[in-house]
Amino acid sequence: MVITGGKAPPQSIIEPLLRECDFLVAADSGLEQSLLYGRRPDLVVGDMDSLSNRALLDTFAPEQVKIYPTDKDYTDTELALDEIAGYDKKILIGGGEGRLDHTLALLALFESDRRPDFWFSRREEIFLLDRCLELEGKPGELISFYPLGNRDVFFKSEGLVWPLEPVRWDRGELSLSNRFRQNKVSLERVRGSLLVIRSFPDLPA
Repeated sequence: MVITGGKAPPQSIIEPLLRECDFLVAADSGLEQSLLYGRRPDLVVGDMDSLSNRALLDTFAPEQVKIYPTDKDYTDTELALDEIAGYDKKILIGGGEGRLDHTLALLALFESDRRPDFWFSRREEIFLLDRCLELEGKPGELISFYPLGNRDVFFKSEGLVWPLEPVRWDRGELSLSNRFRQNKVSLERVRGSLLVIRSFPDLPA
């Protein structure tokens, strides 16, 4: 797991994932969020330009901290994801409701070799849909779908207010603020892949 800077989901959403996490990397100020969750990371990486209390780094062994220059080719989040490249399941936490360019950079990860399996921002769960999948939720729960790149995309669905199969997924097309029509949604991949953005239900403002 990587915890990065920016706003992150509440403890109640992340706690089950933290219990299953084998190796936790904090990217820059993600260290502070990690400690708020009650979990010390196994590794801290980044240029530390957004870490408000650098004295926190002194509580770690030297081999647990990798400091990079501010002027570099990759973001702190990308460097942190490199550290978990060999794991079967990669989860990214945080980065929500920050600078737009940082948000776009995080979304671009899903078209790169550093792609996380799941990204949990402040209010959403984001993942790449490239297989058939069944989701459980509540009627009225929001879910959006975006095609990536210029690929030929075709999906079928059951349980959504607006089915996916009539959509012609040209670049720029999307299924924005779609909703669960029932407690289960079935998504059948015919070809291509979609980026799924699923809002957390009942999250206070």
